[in-house]
Amino acid sequence: MLDIGFQETVLILLVALMLFGGNLPDVARKLGRSVGELKRGFSESTRPLRDAQAQVEREVAEVAESADPNGRKREGDGDEGNGNRRLPS
Repeated sequence: MLDIGFQETVLILLVALMLFGGNLPDVARKLGRSVGELKRGFSESTRPLRDAQAQVEREVAEVAESADPNGRKREGDGDEGNGNRRLPS
């Protein structure tokens, strides 16, 4: 991700100390809470998409199980009573 070495980290900390002074622990705490809330919000917003994806994957698996390797429906899958013809094997 970011290639930050020891010297760059020390420089960032010194600049932060000069900018925020004695309030640095409070600023760090608030920043940590904000990042946590952002992660929770992102997780909650993506949950419906993950649920929908899981449902689609289950339905695809069900369809794949009911089809034979040639893409035709297997005999005896329950479609005989609704007017659909069975394909010859």
